[in-house]
Amino acid sequence: MHTLYIAHPSFPLNLWDRLIPQAQMTLNMMRKSNINEKLSAYEQVFGTYDYNSTPIAPPGTQSLLHLKNNQLGTWAPKAIHAWYIGPCMSHYRCLNFYVPSTAGERVSDTAKLYPTMVETPTWTQLDEIIKAATALTVALQPQNK
Repeated sequence: MHTLYIAHPSFPLNLWDRLIPQAQMTLNMMRKSNINEKLSAYEQVFGTYDYNSTPIAPPGTQSLLHLKNNQLGTWAPKAIHAWYIGPCMSHYRCLNFYVPSTAGERVSDTAKLYPTMVETPTWTQLDEIIKAATALTVALQPQNK
């Protein structure tokens, strides 16, 4: 299972089974439907996946969950350590996490993810130069009227 290669090296072994739903969902998104080859198997059964309303992240990612003010004590930390275990399909823009300090799962909409095996894309100076050159090329093209 390639999902485990992406997980953080210290991701708890007893939580591997909680990554299966996301792995199954991802595989079904990548393979074609047997009924309609223009659709994925996932889309054939469940419809188009909306990444804006149900974001996903690399499975087994180390995270910090931000706690709401009503969950905090006076001098308590504002975040707790957790592990990302999958998307939350029943809540808008939320993710499922396993919290080791409580040994339970928690749904959160505010978290900081720390992926280890996947690099976060960044905007470089080369990207800025290419964008400017493209815009200049378009601006210098003669207008057909």
